[in-house]
Amino acid sequence: MKRKRIFFRNNGLSPVEIIRHRLLPEDLHLKWPQFENRKVIYTHLGRIGNVLLCKLWNIQAGDEILVPSYNCGSEVDPFIWFGMKVVMYRIDDRLKIDVEDLYQRITNKTRIIYVTHYFGWPHPLEDIKKICSNKNIYLVEDCALSLFSNGPDGPIGLVGDGAIHSFKKTLPVADGGALTLLSNYDLNSQPGTQPAFGVIAKETIPIILRWFISSSQSIPIVSDSLFYVGNNLSKFESDLPFLENLDMPKDYYFSEHVMAWTISRISAGILKSSDPHKIFNCKRKNFKRLRDGIIEINNIKLLLENLPEGVCPLLFPLKVSDVFKWIRELNTMGIKATRWWEGFNQKLNWDDFPEAKNLKQKLLVLPVHQDLSDEDIDYMVTSIKRVAKSI
Repeated sequence: MKRKRIFFRNNGLSPVEIIRHRLLPEDLHLKWPQFENRKVIYTHLGRIGNVLLCKLWNIQAGDEILVPSYNCGSEVDPFIWFGMKVVMYRIDDRLKIDVEDLYQRITNKTRIIYVTHYFGWPHPLEDIKKICSNKNIYLVEDCALSLFSNGPDGPIGLVGDGAIHSFKKTLPVADGGALTLLSNYDLNSQPGTQPAFGVIAKETIPIILRWFISSSQSIPIVSDSLFYVGNNLSKFESDLPFLENLDMPKDYYFSEHVMAWTISRISAGILKSSDPHKIFNCKRKNFKRLRDGIIEINNIKLLLENLPEGVCPLLFPLKVSDVFKWIRELNTMGIKATRWWEGFNQKLNWDDFPEAKNLKQKLLVLPVHQDLSDEDIDYMVTSIKRVAKSI
């Protein structure tokens, strides 16, 4: 079977598009549903918003925050840096909150409960919101994986006192996040400085590279060369040794120097040109087509089989028996399959959370982004079936 291309989380942008977006006006007023009636603060990275929350809410060193056990680590580190005591609560192997476990971990020092909506699927928050209201605890929704997604009561991110968004997960941008607030807080000093040129240039190169890879299928030599360049620039997970507590990347740990940076002009321009409705429909169509094509395969387990109305899926998560072999085989076929959040924040104790550790070590994710065609998804289905037969 002929290899076609690398299926990244998105196919990137051309140099011409990058320049065009850079020249757009600098103001950014997105009329997206999840920002409706909220104060929006744009940041260079989503995690900056977590420090801003601590400052706004007068959080003190030693105050406690409850965070989900299945986490990236980068979103938690700002709270550790700020001096908070981070207490993890259990997430089961189906990405559900163990509400009873969460309740038992609340103390009189708990100031924030942090909830992450995984891959676009919303958690029911009514009961947690009541607990927070009764105990004067702030509720924060992490929507980094759920841009353009909706729950039964509307857009994700409008229930909590604050919500964190990260645009890089969904859109081909070099940087960008947002903190949205339920109340109209007066923040004396919010991010307003453009990120360093070198930082944005470094993050923009892979976006352009992905565009070249996805656009060069009619030139096999170029396509093959870029395939190997692309794999060299982004780590090949299947070549890594299996480490039970693999450290997360060093740049995931919080550094104070980014606090003053807002979203770059390039990324702001891309956001203004994005069509949430089109992205929503494309990602849902791709998820359904991929699900229907592989649902009968015996040696894989779909983690999120049902696609509720309103959900905008970020990726397609599944469990397989030999994740490294699956990654190696699919990568070779041009499909950028990866382990999700494989690294561990070394400042946290993971011993009591085997389900979270198992998810980090064995969860495989596949792309369903808005640039993929029906032909691309069919190629992925055929490739997955082929790998399943060989393992």
